Amino acid sequence: MDYRLAEIPIQSPASSAHLAQLPVREAEDLFQELSRRKSFSTDFELDAGDLRIGDTSDSRLTLRWPDTPVDVAISTRLAEELRLLSGKSKREFGYLLRESPTTIRVQLESAVHELGIRYGGFKIRTADEKAQAILPINYKPLDNHNVAKAFHDECRKWRSKGVDVRIDCCKEESGDLLLTACAPSLAAEVHEGDWLYAGIALWNSEYTTSALEVRPRIYRVFCANGAIAQDAEAEGFSIEKVAQSGVWAKVSAVLGARGQFRRKLAKAFDLAFRPERVKHEASVGRSAAQAILLNPYEHLAHLVASGLLTEEERDVARRLFEA
Repeated sequence: MDYRLAEIPIQSPASSAHLAQLPVREAEDLFQELSRRKSFSTDFELDAGDLRIGDTSDSRLTLRWPDTPVDVAISTRLAEELRLLSGKSKREFGYLLRESPTTIRVQLESAVHELGIRYGGFKIRTADEKAQAILPINYKPLDNHNVAKAFHDECRKWRSKGVDVRIDCCKEESGDLLLTACAPSLAAEVHEGDWLYAGIALWNSEYTTSALEVRPRIYRVFCANGAIAQDAEAEGFSIEKVAQSGVWAKVSAVLGARGQFRRKLAKAFDLAFRPERVKHEASVGRSAAQAILLNPYEHLAHLVASGLLTEEERDVARRLFEA
């Protein structure tokens, strides 16, 4: 779903260096939704054999573990993960839930038990009275509320410096968060009407083991697209949430990266909104465009020299290409 991020303006596509400012969208503020969800969220740490499958039917699939007074329903996303864990196709999984719930429960419990042994135990994340994720016991979450707050604070800091940072994308769905921002005031022109803008993107997930990623990004309005420049891969950073079991150096690295998240994010913003970076990418774009224009002419000259085209045919081809 689309959200607002604490009233920071959003951008709209435009064909010039001055992106039109739109009023704040009629949408719920992201912080409000994440705060509400967090107040109804709980994490449970379980041994490998503690997690069991409860009800299995075409309309209900639940989990149970010690000290839970009632079975816990699972989210649609987690139901799909359990299906994949069982190795069944959607059609076969649905059929077994309807026609042979005992069979699928036994198979799921076996698969979940094996997963628990591999994980060394479970961390069950719940929200809105549903189990949202089954994760390794050493999973170290970076919650979306904290991540979004840090991103918002950096945007406000840069706006206070006079850089017109705007939210380009503010989406959250089933625990997956995507935030992107751009700065229309930091722009460079490749060709007439073809503008590049400085920007940054952040991805995070509360319910998967995927790493948090932050990448500086170059927006190209001409293509109505935000593309990540090659050098941005080195400038960004990621934070893993699960360390390999028994590798204490990697555990320390994970914890250290988490502790340095805000510092790393501030550095990524500094790199993303450098004026010289946008100018450099624009010059690269101009050089590439010029090479594309020159190559066909060179090819035509080669065809004439080889006797495969007459000079008159070459001139016709040039005029058509220029048109």
